Amino acid sequence: MPHWVSTHYIEPHFLRNALDVLIIGTGTAGLSAALALGRARRSAIVFDIDNHRGRLHETTSQVISKSIHDETIAEIKTKFKTIMFSRAIAASVREKGIVFEVEVVTGRCWKERKVILAMSSHDVLPDIPGGEEAWGKNIFDVSKCLDVSKKATADAAVLITSDSPNSGFKIDNRPIKSLESSGTSVAVQFADGAESVYSLIAHKPRKVISGPLAEQLDLEMTSEGKVLVENEFQETSTRGVFAMGDSAGFLIEESAGASAGWLAGVGANLQIAEDDMNM
Repeated sequence: MPHWVSTHYIEPHFLRNALDVLIIGTGTAGLSAALALGRARRSAIVFDIDNHRGRLHETTSQVISKSIHDETIAEIKTKFKTIMFSRAIAASVREKGIVFEVEVVTGRCWKERKVILAMSSHDVLPDIPGGEEAWGKNIFDVSKCLDVSKKATADAAVLITSDSPNSGFKIDNRPIKSLESSGTSVAVQFADGAESVYSLIAHKPRKVISGPLAEQLDLEMTSEGKVLVENEFQETSTRGVFAMGDSAGFLIEESAGASAGWLAGVGANLQIAEDDMNM
């Protein structure tokens, strides 16, 4: 987990007791934003919001290892003394005048001029008994998995939980009673008593942004439940708030999050400079 960095090196700002930027999320997107702000000598603190609950299995592509993640944090701490990391978890955020106030679970309140949301998302699986146990073993989001090509797939199926046009599949509308994984295959028990066995079931679960912060800031959302961003700098409908990664990205991939995080950091820096010129 991230650790505190001494604030001794952070220069005081004319906005008393306010840091330049708050970053919520310690994933690739959040760290990339912190790196961009560190290079610009902006003061920032990085909070977490969850324990990466969306990682239900370890076959997802482009997920950096914990060692690389920890090394990146250590390097940012060493190179950029204006960037802090906190063990505390952000519980709430609100806009108050020209700053934002964030309260952590311990009750401490922090003030920042800009907010960057880089929260993770978590998978919401269908409420089918046995589904969570089979996830990552015989049921995969095939758009994000590395080892599916190695599995024997003489019999495969797609689990569809929303209205979808017929794309060449044979549709079976029978209600599913339960799923049972047996190592190399998964048995689908239907409500009518019938059973079908497949080597692989493909399913793209619904993603939900972790935490209530986007809702607390009253941000405009997309129809898919993501934060709507308005330009390449990841600006949201509320000035001073930026979002990227799982919170706003079309692709939930580490490389895409890193790129968007850097742009959000640049955008926050430019917006602060613009604000200072107008004061």
